[in-house]
Amino acid sequence: MELPRIYGGENTSNKNCDKTTGLYTLEFFCQQLKEKTSSDLILTVAFIDINGFGAYNLLSEKKVEADMVLSGLGGIIQNQTKSIDLAARITKDDSLPGIGGDEFVLAFYKKKEDAERIVEEISRRFSTSYQLTISYGTSQYNPNTHGSLEKGVKNIIKDAYQNMRDRKKATNINEY
Repeated sequence: MELPRIYGGENTSNKNCDKTTGLYTLEFFCQQLKEKTSSDLILTVAFIDINGFGAYNLLSEKKVEADMVLSGLGGIIQNQTKSIDLAARITKDDSLPGIGGDEFVLAFYKKKEDAERIVEEISRRFSTSYQLTISYGTSQYNPNTHGSLEKGVKNIIKDAYQNMRDRKKATNINEY
């Protein structure tokens, strides 16, 4: 099966790409998952949030600094093209609750444990480069709980988001 690249590459003027990171938009990400995922594939979704980014954004003197952080995480994700099957930046325009624009969603046609190892590597590289950390949550697609992929993509993302929030609470990481 021909799978799309995880990001738009150099053509960030493409309406399916986020201009800051070069990753796909959430709408295009969901569309691609629905079109390219067959029932015989294992699908794991990871939801990533930059810890403390709201405060960092308020304290940074220029929007350019915050955009450089977002772009940097997008670049780290893009460098994992052999491991990640689809990636998107979630923005405030995506009308999901609690979204601040520093969230990302990744799709892996791998088991949850394998996807988590990849996200841990992304986390390590990001914190080394930017002295900021990320939190993440994962969810493995299950047609019995998520429904058909046509209807269930947002449910998988919400499950990964909730898993991330639970992990944050367990480790006392501030939401802001």
